[in-house]
Amino acid sequence: MEDKFNYFRQKMEKENIPSLVIDIFKKHYQKLTSGISTYISDKDIKPIENLPHLTNILEDYSEKAKKINKKTVIIKLNGGLGTGMGMECAKSLIKAKNDISFLEIIARQSMKNNQKLILMESFATYNDSKKTLESIMPKEKDIARHFIQNKVPKVQQQDLMPAVFPQNSNLEWCPPGHGDIYTSLVISGILDSLIKNDIEYAFISNADNLGAIMEKAIPAYMSENQIPFLMEVAERELEDRKGGHIAVGKNSKIILRELAQCPDKDLNHFQNIRKHCYFNTNSIWINLKSLAKKLKRNNNFLELPLIINKKTVDPRDSNSTPVYQLETAMGCAISSFENASAVIVPRDRFRPVKTTSDLALLRSDVYRLNKNDIIERTDKNKKLPFVLLDPKYYKNIDDMEKRFPNGIPSLKNCSSLKVLGDVIISDKVELFGDVSIENKTDKQVTIPAGIKITGEYIC
Repeated sequence: MEDKFNYFRQKMEKENIPSLVIDIFKKHYQKLTSGISTYISDKDIKPIENLPHLTNILEDYSEKAKKINKKTVIIKLNGGLGTGMGMECAKSLIKAKNDISFLEIIARQSMKNNQKLILMESFATYNDSKKTLESIMPKEKDIARHFIQNKVPKVQQQDLMPAVFPQNSNLEWCPPGHGDIYTSLVISGILDSLIKNDIEYAFISNADNLGAIMEKAIPAYMSENQIPFLMEVAERELEDRKGGHIAVGKNSKIILRELAQCPDKDLNHFQNIRKHCYFNTNSIWINLKSLAKKLKRNNNFLELPLIINKKTVDPRDSNSTPVYQLETAMGCAISSFENASAVIVPRDRFRPVKTTSDLALLRSDVYRLNKNDIIERTDKNKKLPFVLLDPKYYKNIDDMEKRFPNGIPSLKNCSSLKVLGDVIISDKVELFGDVSIENKTDKQVTIPAGIKITGEYIC
């Protein structure tokens, strides 16, 4: 193992990867080569019960929240590109609502709440995001607004050597999962800087999830109950079967189990939404002083379960070299802290945009951007409609927008919308109930303006 790892060390040193990152990667590589199982079996965990609900926290801690608001920072995970939707820029720069980007909405919220905002970037997103944010917000005097997450080599499955891909050497590297945030906060100096500036709590969430907004009562609740780490969870629905769920481990601590950590024989248990009722929304709250103490005691290394993801070196080419990506999950730190906890939040706090179907729903009249720059439902009493756009024709944003030239039609009276085939939907088309529009021909079809559609519509 040591001989092989020297190739990784040399590769990482050539890229000026910090020594702490190399040491952590070595620990993960040792686990990979040792053959020690990284799976979490269902027999070793128990379903979790009796979690607090955000509604109760808001009722009990709204007054105390005023005192602690200035001691909280917002950190957004902003390293992802919109490649899944045909974009090559940071996903947060995509227009989300009213022709305003995700990042601009987040920045407006931060300014209105007088909250510090920091972005964890990748090398691919840093320049564009920095330029955009500087045009919206005044610069911070004492705290950097961006820090870049680390990168590590991909590992060839066949021989456990560093991946080689001469066609695009960037694809030889991968981010080590969002669990890297703790290491990156140390290396960047931002953790120390925040604490020196009397910032005690951080709210960390994905930049593409506009439901994850600052809630001032939560740090007050954590402070009074001495909770160093709090994870937002929501009740699982069928579409959440593959998302990481929480449970109680052998040591009676809360743990997070991701799909890649579940043995095949336990997949039916993993996907049982009645047994494991709560999934991780990837929004966490953390006491920064507790984090700093824990890291200092362990040489700046936070012991997190290793997740071994099987991929190909070129994710767009299933025939390229099979590799392992060695990652950790941010939420897995919940098992690293004594008295860590989770809180049940409404589903509307978890609305990530992963596909153009998600984006179409966000841009529709089902949501509005209110005067406080918060995305909210126009009718909270109605169930959110399900939207599915044919990925063959609507996967990329440009293709979707061409087929909705007048914007997304009204979905207020729509329970679900499925569009299959190459269809252009004209202006003022009205949709009611469960709508399925299908073009069975091999030519593009245009839905006439102003018509009403209920049920199935075959072109």
